[in-house]
Amino acid sequence: MPFTPFHFGSGAAIKAVLPGRFSFVVFCQAQLITDLESAYHLVRGDYPVHRFFHTYLGATFVALVCAGIARVLSRRWSGVWH
Repeated sequence: MPFTPFHFGSGAAIKAVLPGRFSFVVFCQAQLITDLESAYHLVRGDYPVHRFFHTYLGATFVALVCAGIARVLSRRWSGVWH
């Protein structure tokens, strides 16, 4: 089901355990991208709606891409916020 807020509870729990090592914002971004793929297939009427991004390989790919983008942006913008 492409309804990302259902996933936020597990992300909040991980953030509570690893506050300095886990980005809740990046987690939410990865969940949104993953569920957008399902929404796309749902709107088109393609079944199954859960495809590549809902596999271990696809979810790992999305997570790594989101983490990489966040790392680059945080380095680029680190001087802006201080």
